[in-house]
Formats: sequence, structure tokens, C-alpha cells
Amino acid sequence: MDREILLLREFEQLSYAEISDLLQLPLNTVRSRLFRARTALRNLLEPPSLAAMAALSALPRGGFSLGSLRQILALLRNRLHRL
Repeated sequence: MDREILLLREFEQLSYAEISDLLQLPLNTVRSRLFRARTALRNLLEPPSLAAMAALSALPRGGFSLGSLRQILALLRNRLHRL
């Protein structure tokens, strides 16, 4: 639903009120879902943080230890949590 609202607003150039009427949603729901969709898109398009890059560059080349795998999982959880 968030993706649909984003497409209607940005590509179809519909107003918040038009989207609200079309999807039969309250106006504030349209606004909050549009905010979430824009935030998720921004997070997908932004480059990885410096902390994430540093952690990934510190991983061993020949194999992964249990600690290294935990670091990777923590980075992925953090990235997914922001979506």
C-alpha cells in the first residue's frame, strides 16, 4: 500500500486528498504512509554508513568466524530495521 501511495503521489501527481478519496483512506493515513514510503526509499538508495563499511572491511578474507558472522547479522538487522 505504501508503494502505491508513493507512485500515485510522485508519478501520477495526485494530491493527498485525491489519493485519500481513491484509496478510501483517511487523509492522515495517506500522509503517514507516504512519509514511511519515502523514508524506506531513501534508506534503500543511500550509500552504506561509514560504520558499516568499516565493519565489512574488517572481516577476514579467507573465511568467517562466528564473531564475524554476528557482525554481519547485526549490520543486516540494523539496515532492515530502518526499512
